[in-house]
Amino acid sequence: MHEQQEILYELWPEEQVEKKSHSRLYSLEPVRMGSPMVESLTSYIVRLAEAHSVYPRALILHEIVPLLKLLSLHQNGHFVYDCGEVSWKDSCILNGRTTQTGDMVQALEQLTSRHDLHFLTMLPWQFVLSSRKLLRRTRAWCPLCYQEWRNKNQTLYEPLLWSLEVINVCHRHRLRLQTRCPNSKCNQVQLPLSQHAQSGYCSRCNSWLGSLPQGEAGESLAFEDNEWAWQLWIVHSVGDLLSAAPALTDAPQRERILFTIDIYAEKLTRGQRVTLFHQLECNSSIENWFYKTQTLQLSHLLHFCFRLGASPLQLLLGNIEEAAVEKHTPVDMPTKRYWKFDEERIQQMLEAILKSEGSSPSMEEVARQLGYKYRQIYKRFPELCRAISAKYMASPIFTKTVQVTLGVTRSITIQQQCRRFDSERVLQALESPSQSDIKKLKRQKECREFS
Repeated sequence: MHEQQEILYELWPEEQVEKKSHSRLYSLEPVRMGSPMVESLTSYIVRLAEAHSVYPRALILHEIVPLLKLLSLHQNGHFVYDCGEVSWKDSCILNGRTTQTGDMVQALEQLTSRHDLHFLTMLPWQFVLSSRKLLRRTRAWCPLCYQEWRNKNQTLYEPLLWSLEVINVCHRHRLRLQTRCPNSKCNQVQLPLSQHAQSGYCSRCNSWLGSLPQGEAGESLAFEDNEWAWQLWIVHSVGDLLSAAPALTDAPQRERILFTIDIYAEKLTRGQRVTLFHQLECNSSIENWFYKTQTLQLSHLLHFCFRLGASPLQLLLGNIEEAAVEKHTPVDMPTKRYWKFDEERIQQMLEAILKSEGSSPSMEEVARQLGYKYRQIYKRFPELCRAISAKYMASPIFTKTVQVTLGVTRSITIQQQCRRFDSERVLQALESPSQSDIKKLKRQKECREFS
């Protein structure tokens, strides 16, 4: 009996098992994380509400709002998404890269105990991509994708790719994305997130969005080869950005991109950025990337990379693609021609001018006759330049020039003061300038020549 008790004691655990905490809401897994068709954050909120059998409005008001520590989603003490349709129209920012996006992600991750929801937004690229023309303000979808997912009993959701303004087509079905309800009685645009939103259905009339509008066939749209190649390249390039986000160890920085562009300019245009932009026929606003502390607009970045033949992902990561360099012929920049400075000849001419009798020309005139800039001559022969300038200022030509210049200047000033002085004093001042005025003008001209 004693031995049996010892055996029983050995089977008992020595340490108490810790009780694991659970999340307040379902830890719903995002759809297709790490792929070009990754789910958007607004779609995730809609599906999370459906999983709890409530509308998005109830989920946001009762669960998310109490966790929002910042006032970015509040106005006058009220949550902005409880102010009617006027405030819900700005819900597109939840898929973007702003402070409101980060607040919503933080609240949802706390509720679901997940740590990957920021990959459902453009937050991983917040330091390099601008918010300008990044997101469309209404929903866009491919009806054939919705219908295909429902037929295969797959999850209905909205990819982040569809929420970007540069994406206009479905690359799988060669179909332009729809933005209005196919129901002819409704035909309304859809907000990215609304109070009673449902995945795959119109938020206004609850019509199925997986059908094409009346009068449109289910065939692929006809694109010209160049147009379709451009649209297809955009989809794949942006898809690469979205799929690569979870694997990033560090957030891409603006300075790294500018340094990479400089390397391309060094290889193709001998370091001339402006020449590179003009050669690629890029938008003039691209030049502002270097002169202003602004991030890159996605559409401009895509156009630059398409013309360069480089991947936007590799450019944002700071990687140089040799295939893009080999695609273009390096531009040979014209070399500047420099005149050889003949010091011996210039010195002889300056000495001859200084020894000559009669009036002497000014140093500005001497430099013009010799074909050099005054600074170049003065740097090598400062004493001769000063002597020639002194000889010129002592000549009658300079005195006459001073009188004429001073007369014009004083006449303008005196004409402005005609109401305060009589005509006799005005005429006297014009005919006989004072010696102090002449000395002052001489000093100004001397300073200008030696500067």
